[in-house]
Amino acid sequence: MRNTNLVPFRSNRLSLMAIVLMSGASNMGCKSRLFSFGEDMPVVNENTPPKDLTTGGVAIGDTNGKSDKTPISPDTTGSTGSFVAIQGEKKDIPMGSSASYSVNGQKVDVKFEKVLEDSRCPKDVVCIWEGQAKLQFSLSIPSTNLNKTVVATLRAGHPELGQVSVGSVALALTKLTPDVVSTGQKADSPVATVVVGKAP
Repeated sequence: MRNTNLVPFRSNRLSLMAIVLMSGASNMGCKSRLFSFGEDMPVVNENTPPKDLTTGGVAIGDTNGKSDKTPISPDTTGSTGSFVAIQGEKKDIPMGSSASYSVNGQKVDVKFEKVLEDSRCPKDVVCIWEGQAKLQFSLSIPSTNLNKTVVATLRAGHPELGQVSVGSVALALTKLTPDVVSTGQKADSPVATVVVGKAP
């Protein structure tokens, strides 16, 4: 005997499937309408560079989600930005001695008075910090009765610390010898290499 109780169950199942299909079609229609009102979808292929989602630009690097976003630094002179080294005569001045220069036709006398600090790294040791040396000079211009005491600092990578201007004249400390050593060996008297010229 045929069981008629199964017919309503089949009908209900068919109705449910029809509802699901209609719902899916409706969603597809909404999606297609959504895309039709916006921009055209970009064509992406293996030659298309990946987008950087943080900046909106094109990421530089591989296509596996990694990117090299190294910032581009401004064009500067060394590590000192707008620093301009002076042009002039270069002379070695032992501590306690003086040297004469000529700047714009006027005589300039420079005396290496003393070493205020010398924390430079010994040449036979590996240091975390290279250290520095601070030297005191007296600068005088006899024609203008100018006499000034200046301090110049010698530190690797920072030439701006060794350059001092007095009016239209500038002094630059570029070297100090001898080098520092870690042994107990007595070093020779310090000698400063100094450039004097027109202030930039």
